[in-house]
Amino acid sequence: MASFESFIQGLFIVINIFSIFFLQFLPNRFISLYRRHRQQNSTTIQGRRHFIAGAQTLAQARSQSPPSQTLIKSSISSVDLAIALEPRDAAPHIFKALALNLEGHKIPALKSLDVALSSPQLKTLGPKEKADALIKRAEAELSLGRRRRVDQAIEDLTEAMEIGERSGKGLGLLGECYEWKGMI
Repeated sequence: MASFESFIQGLFIVINIFSIFFLQFLPNRFISLYRRHRQQNSTTIQGRRHFIAGAQTLAQARSQSPPSQTLIKSSISSVDLAIALEPRDAAPHIFKALALNLEGHKIPALKSLDVALSSPQLKTLGPKEKADALIKRAEAELSLGRRRRVDQAIEDLTEAMEIGERSGKGLGLLGECYEWKGMI
């Protein structure tokens, strides 16, 4: 009987030691995880705010008969802040390409689309968004120099069609590319 009581007392001592250990170290661990998670959410929210502000500004710029250059530049600066906060999100890069294209800067717009369609950013796009971005990149390539960039545009457009985005715009551009190559 005495050995059973000593076993129970020893078990209580071990349980108390583990309880003290967990009470000292686990809360600090959970607090640090919570703070890190909260900080990541904060940057995500701020990035989306800048993205939405840039989208609204660009919509205002497009609504004017000649697009307002100051509004376009303001939207680009808002999107740059969104990119700084969330560099792995493809949407701000695509949006920046649209704004740069509207401003008339075709090569930087194409580079921004290339970044959006690169490996880490591409994971944030769904199939429809990826196909739309490929079609926009093909448009940008064709607007720069039709002869030199037709092959890359054809690759982008066929990939967009394989994804399942059979839009009229994409099919029309693909037809134009084949026509420019003499493949009627």
